[in-house]
Amino acid sequence: MRILAVTTSTPHATPNAIRSLLPAETEHVKRLFEQGVIIEGYIDTHASQVYLMLESPSVAEAEAILSTLPMVQAGLITFTYVPLVGLPAIAQSLQERNLPRPVWWPSEL
Repeated sequence: MRILAVTTSTPHATPNAIRSLLPAETEHVKRLFEQGVIIEGYIDTHASQVYLMLESPSVAEAEAILSTLPMVQAGLITFTYVPLVGLPAIAQSLQERNLPRPVWWPSEL
């Protein structure tokens, strides 16, 4: 299942607090990427929010995994989780052109 995880900073997310945890957070995110949990990552142009595309069996499992991030554990950020499915129009287009759906695409669409 594809899940978009979007950060929200808490009032505890001061520049000094973020800076102190950034090296550990970066290493943890790199490990999750190497494990295939985080498949894409973005930051907005104002550097105020991070957007992570996750591959996870469920939102509950994604929450459990991201709860291990140092900034989450320190109470500096929280995540909003948005489960995603493929657009039916794209599935139809792929089918009409005899192209396979991506492996992560739900079979019921």
